[in-house]
Amino acid sequence: MSQWRDVLAAEPGFASRVQRIFDQRKHKTLATLRADGSPRISGIEAEFAGGDLWLGMMPYKVSGRAVRAQRPDRPTPPATWLRIDIDEVVLTYVSDPPASLVIESWHPGRGLERKERT
Repeated sequence: MSQWRDVLAAEPGFASRVQRIFDQRKHKTLATLRADGSPRISGIEAEFAGGDLWLGMMPYKVSGRAVRAQRPDRPTPPATWLRIDIDEVVLTYVSDPPASLVIESWHPGRGLERKERT
């Protein structure tokens, strides 16, 4: 496996152009695949420091489907609201003391689950 420092050393001009593009905006998205093959997009921050590329993940996410609906508490315009039908709620954080990544998730029908990755 290579690290960002390897790209910097091998192709500094190319690495500089890539970093310049990444640095134009603070927030990015990361697209991955779940174990079942379905797509997942997560909000992230990306920074270059000490010869490495670092990703800062959002500590939480909610996924589901946007459904057009009228809010009962706001019967006047804007008439278009999107209610989210929840498929998953996830809270990700580093354990205390910092020994593992903790992933807590809630899914309809399964409830709350907790996993730790060291």
